[in-house]
Amino acid sequence: MSIPRQPAQLEAWERWEQPAFAVLPYVMLVIVASMTVVVKWGESTGDLLIDLGLAAAAGLWMLWGFTLHPAWRHRPRRMAVFFIVLAILMALLVLRAPWYGFFTFTGYFFAFYLPGSRARLAGVAVIALITATSQNGGLPKHWTAGAIAIYLVIICINVGVAGALTWFGWVSAQQNDQRKQMVEELSEANRRLETILEENQGLHDQLLAQAREAGVLDERQRMAREIHDTLAQGLTGIITQLEAADEAHDRPSDRDRHLDNAQRLGLHGPDRPAGLGQAVPG
Repeated sequence: MSIPRQPAQLEAWERWEQPAFAVLPYVMLVIVASMTVVVKWGESTGDLLIDLGLAAAAGLWMLWGFTLHPAWRHRPRRMAVFFIVLAILMALLVLRAPWYGFFTFTGYFFAFYLPGSRARLAGVAVIALITATSQNGGLPKHWTAGAIAIYLVIICINVGVAGALTWFGWVSAQQNDQRKQMVEELSEANRRLETILEENQGLHDQLLAQAREAGVLDERQRMAREIHDTLAQGLTGIITQLEAADEAHDRPSDRDRHLDNAQRLGLHGPDRPAGLGQAVPG
């Protein structure tokens, strides 16, 4: 019995999943920073330098806190600090240029590493708020009731969709981890079963060998008993014939016959024609 392996395509996707998600934020940041250079080239150099400085700070912060120090992912406090700082940088970038929303949506990936389901949902809500701000073109320029209502609707849509997708993704990830654990446990049980079957096969072969040896020994003992019985019977017949010959000392013909019978018993054993091993009355 063996556990079926996952399809090759699924295994390949699992191998490339983490590297792809790790590289994606940098790629998007480079793209939107390049857009900033194209859009704002020729305008205020100070604004462009601020935008690029914030983008560089976000990139360096991701490189330092996530890529170069992967152990932070398993330390709740450091991961929380990393996420908060990154969210602030993302918010500043979006407020500077709304198209940085193409980069800020990658914050959902980092929110997944926050400790606990509540912290993850809170992180998703923060990223959804930043993304909604980018979709709104920044904060409302005029804080009128209509502008605020539109802004709140965009926020609610982003928070609702992102929260639901994150929740279902988290549940799916937990189920996937449980299935992997079950597969590992089944594989371990299968290996143990194969080991037990191999041990049982060795024990079976050993028992068969012992049974054959016991059969040979029984056969030898049976043959020994038969030989013993045959010799005993033959000796008894010889003694009987010799005693009969001694009693027939005055009858030469009977004595010679008994002696012949005793000689034949000594040469051929007791399995002779009837009467050969029996004393003839004198």
